[in-house]
Amino acid sequence: MNYKSPISILLTDDDEDDREIFTDIIHKVNGPIKLESANSGLDLLNKLSQNFNNLPDLLFLDLNMPGMDGRECLNRLKSCDTLTKLPVIMFSTSAAIEDIDFAYEKGADLYLIKPNKFSSYFKLLKDVLEMYVSNSLPVKDKKRFVYAL
Repeated sequence: MNYKSPISILLTDDDEDDREIFTDIIHKVNGPIKLESANSGLDLLNKLSQNFNNLPDLLFLDLNMPGMDGRECLNRLKSCDTLTKLPVIMFSTSAAIEDIDFAYEKGADLYLIKPNKFSSYFKLLKDVLEMYVSNSLPVKDKKRFVYAL
């Protein structure tokens, strides 16, 4: 999979190890990718507010973080006119139906369940980027909203 222009991604996750794993994998995907990260919900909102003219193409948002979690961030993103169209991919180890329902109802574009294996993680991220490039986001069909390997 080759992209003509870089896909800009902003990853928000409080876990440093998870951010490093994501970074390692996303850079192995074939295509130009510009990756930034935020380590909290507050850090995410600060980065976005400082850069309204240059928003990322995709936002990966961890659901469970201390302080301002992914739920509150999603609420704030979808209530801000400037950010409401920003593609948000909820990214969590949680497969709880209430978490999935919340993300779907609040306007997330996709819900990913973090895999345990590197090969599954790589395929998952590659598939999501292919969905983005092929304009298959947001996923409006609730039966296909959750993606896991």
